[in-house]
Amino acid sequence: MRPFLPILPFLAKYPFLKIAGKFLEFEYGDLHSILNSNDDFVISAKELGVKIVEAALKGERCPEIEALKDLKEPFLCEECDVKDCRKKAENELERFRFCDYPIHSSEKYYRHLKLAKRMVLAYLFSKIAVSNLNEAMRQKFAVREARRYREMLESESTSFLKVLTSDFGINAKAVNDIFKVDVVDYLKGAVKIKAEEWKLINRRLKDGFVFLSKREFVRLLEEYLRDRLSERIGIRMDLGVRIEAKFEEIDVRDIGIKAECYPPCMKKILSDLRNGLNVPHSARFAIATFLLNIGMSVDEVVEIFRTAPDFDEEKTRYQVEHIAGQRGKGQEYICPSCETMKSYGNCYADESCSKINHPIRYYIRCMKRKR
Repeated sequence: MRPFLPILPFLAKYPFLKIAGKFLEFEYGDLHSILNSNDDFVISAKELGVKIVEAALKGERCPEIEALKDLKEPFLCEECDVKDCRKKAENELERFRFCDYPIHSSEKYYRHLKLAKRMVLAYLFSKIAVSNLNEAMRQKFAVREARRYREMLESESTSFLKVLTSDFGINAKAVNDIFKVDVVDYLKGAVKIKAEEWKLINRRLKDGFVFLSKREFVRLLEEYLRDRLSERIGIRMDLGVRIEAKFEEIDVRDIGIKAECYPPCMKKILSDLRNGLNVPHSARFAIATFLLNIGMSVDEVVEIFRTAPDFDEEKTRYQVEHIAGQRGKGQEYICPSCETMKSYGNCYADESCSKINHPIRYYIRCMKRKR
């Protein structure tokens, strides 16, 4: 028997899988033993977990994690004829523990076992570190890490993606890279995606299932994954994360066009974008029109949206050019008024907004005062 054999390379790449808990329990016993271990291997994994968090919050990629992209292994369950694992397991995911897949060499197995242990331990300590940060920092970490995982998942086999449907409790079926997702499970993830094509009215729906391409299904999984990555776990432990746990404010020197004169609503939208939050369409339209109206170029506005979790450069550029009057009927759109901003829940007025009814007027008044 080779416990967890088929899932080991995938645990290394995707340690957020629920089976990782059973894996650690099988290898180390209880959680207390891990958290209080003086073993060099565990300590090294703890340091890696901290590096993962720090890199994500800085908008960087951890080299050791990036190297996992080159780990390409087939999903052995796809070709296995031995079914005893399913008989012994209490549920579908636990079957990996009872793997009887025949292999001729143990060397590769133990190499994958060691890597999986290191990455699952690192993930555990990264979760502990993130759990001790504030809400905004946890969300930033979750958004960036979920996007990184999505990039890897797009190249995985449909067979392995089926494992993820069970892991996240999603009712879905896959045939020839077309996924049929239960409408309720679809809406749980899709409601957070602001693009028009994700609205239920724009999807193919039959017998209570929504049809998605493989790429679209992975995008849906990203939303489920963001929720899992941002969850707190009840372990208090100072791991020495060297990141100031506060919401990242926009740096006016980094924006240009006199950003110190932007109204509070536009600063808030920019700050949310910088922190990788999923800004609603109405707020995206508002900031795009505002920046274009005060003289920013299409290229500069497109760059502002690059940190959005669902950023697509081609779509973003098309939409910004349309707003700028460079496409369609050639009509340049005007920034929404304060009243419209309030109606969409995008107003964050303070005392500086007194007697102002339009964001552009706020900007002009501020510029005149500075002159």
